[in-house]
Amino acid sequence: LSRAASAQTDAHATTAVRLIFKHLLTTYESPNDLVARDAMAMAAFYAGLAFGRTSVGYVHGIAHQLGRFCGTPHGNANAMGLPEVLAAYGDCVHARLAQLAQLVEVAADESTEQGQATRFIEAIAGLRAQMAMPTRPEGLQREQLPTIVDAALAEAGSLYPVPRYMSAQEVRALVEPLLAS
Repeated sequence: LSRAASAQTDAHATTAVRLIFKHLLTTYESPNDLVARDAMAMAAFYAGLAFGRTSVGYVHGIAHQLGRFCGTPHGNANAMGLPEVLAAYGDCVHARLAQLAQLVEVAADESTEQGQATRFIEAIAGLRAQMAMPTRPEGLQREQLPTIVDAALAEAGSLYPVPRYMSAQEVRALVEPLLAS
């Protein structure tokens, strides 16, 4: 999704996505399945090749702050915001997300890019739910929100070639639902 993407990084990223959708649940449900674990290691490798050139984005910027303020493990923190940030990017990522939806076959009944993109985002949220991953960090306080938003904006808005730059209000709208109810 990065504005710095190339044919090479897209190939690495799509390989990672394909492997993740095929093997993540198996790895979670059967941690001794070495074929699935090896595939997930390769997914991490290909993802690293992709984002080593294209960088990351708001999901990562927010995740760093959840780790900083709440001690949330980095993988969990990324999972907490991934579907929501992808949805917030809106139209500018629909074509790419639609391609990924087709790649992992989660949107066969959708004819529009927007519908396919939505199905891909829903599939990510579905994986998160199937693995009972936390959707909120422990200990996040309302008074921390301005600092978290500012730091996430400073990181993602200045360091990363994100698909679309977001305002402080947009980032706050992504972080605020993470507060405990």
